[in-house]
Amino acid sequence: MDERREHNRISLRKKCLINHSGNVGEIIDLSLGGVSCWCVHGHLCTEGSSRKVDIFCKEGHLWARRLPLQVLTSESVVGKFLGGVPVRRCRARFAELRDGQRDQLENIILNHTLAQSRPDSP
Repeated sequence: MDERREHNRISLRKKCLINHSGNVGEIIDLSLGGVSCWCVHGHLCTEGSSRKVDIFCKEGHLWARRLPLQVLTSESVVGKFLGGVPVRRCRARFAELRDGQRDQLENIILNHTLAQSRPDSP
C-alpha cells in the first residue's frame, strides 16, 4: 500500500486528550496533517463529519484550540474501556489551520518529539 500521508505521525509520549462537542477522547498519534484517537460516545464521531476540536496535553500544559477537523474513518471498538460504553477509533485530518492554530499544534508535536529523543525519557 502506498503511503499517502504528507506528514509523519508521532505517538505521544504522555496522554493527550481531544475534545469536540463534549465528546472526549485520547489521542493515539498526531501530525500536522491529522490525528488518530479513541473517542467515548462514538456516535458523535461519524465518517465525513466536520468539527472544531481542542487538544490538551497535561504535561507541559499544552493546548491547541478550535482546530478544524474532518473525520475520515470511524470504527467501533469492542471492549476498549468499560463494557457498555460506546468507543470508536477515529482517524481525521485537519482542514485549513490558521497560523496560530498551526503554531499550537507544532508546539505539541515538537515537545513530544523532543521528549521521545531524550535518553532519560520513559
